[in-house]
Amino acid sequence: MADDAIAMRERTDTAALVEREKIRAAYGNWTQYIDGFPFAVGLAAIMSGHWPEIGNTSPAIAACWVAAASAWAIGGSLVFRRYSGASQAMSARASTSLLSAVWALHAVIWGSAIWVFWQQDNAINQAILNTITLGVIVSYFSVLTTCVPALFAALGVLTLIQWGAFFYFGGALSHVFMVAFPAFVGLMTSYGLTVGRKYDQALRLRFENEAMTHALTQANRAKSDFLASMSHELRTPLNAVLGYADLMRQRTFGPITPARYGTYVDDIHASGEHLLQMINDLLDLSKIEAGRREFEFVPVRLSEVAKDALRFVEPQAQ
Repeated sequence: MADDAIAMRERTDTAALVEREKIRAAYGNWTQYIDGFPFAVGLAAIMSGHWPEIGNTSPAIAACWVAAASAWAIGGSLVFRRYSGASQAMSARASTSLLSAVWALHAVIWGSAIWVFWQQDNAINQAILNTITLGVIVSYFSVLTTCVPALFAALGVLTLIQWGAFFYFGGALSHVFMVAFPAFVGLMTSYGLTVGRKYDQALRLRFENEAMTHALTQANRAKSDFLASMSHELRTPLNAVLGYADLMRQRTFGPITPARYGTYVDDIHASGEHLLQMINDLLDLSKIEAGRREFEFVPVRLSEVAKDALRFVEPQAQ
């Protein structure tokens, strides 16, 4: 049950991280809030009577529309700045709602371009306006694919405004685009959702790998700490065993009787030294993992190594 609870919490944490990263990607950077302003100025310029064959809207009305686009660019930049400074404090729902509102307002402004600049019986004018609107739809998918609520909010508002204009103005191109726009939006939605799912999977895999790497690092650090602590605790009594065994081997207080005990004392001392060497190796392993081990290369007599190994395995062989 405890393992299930931990796994559930980890999945929840990963899902929250993925959601926040997707929202962060949708907010993008400040340039995406102002890069449409030059297009707004250009559209107003060509539609405000300078080229009557393209558009003949009043310059004052065109200027008002550009002012609205400018206000959105400034407001969007301020929203992005606020989000950048308080993204950790804002909940995912609040961030998504704010982003959806910003881009829904963008859809209102650019969707209203059809109402402002539409010229009845001017096919060139209508083709330009609808082409620009298609470009706006594509920009929504390139910016908002990672935040589906904001994407659907912008697309829904823009589609409703377009359909309202098509119903109101009528004409051959209106009938064509009334069918073409929903089909185009549906196709782009299918592609966008596919890309969004792949991005979600990539993010999920990334955060799971990061969590696994962190867990492995923590486990490795705990293992090293345990080895260092255990080695210290073992060396203290082992040094005492080796010291007393060495006193007996040196016959400091007299001969060992019976003589066979002398062999046992030698084995005890050799086994203690072997265990001490293993403990030292464990400490060296901890130093190596910590990057603090300095190697010292010295000559080794292989005959002595083989003799020590033989002494440990010979009783088992017998």
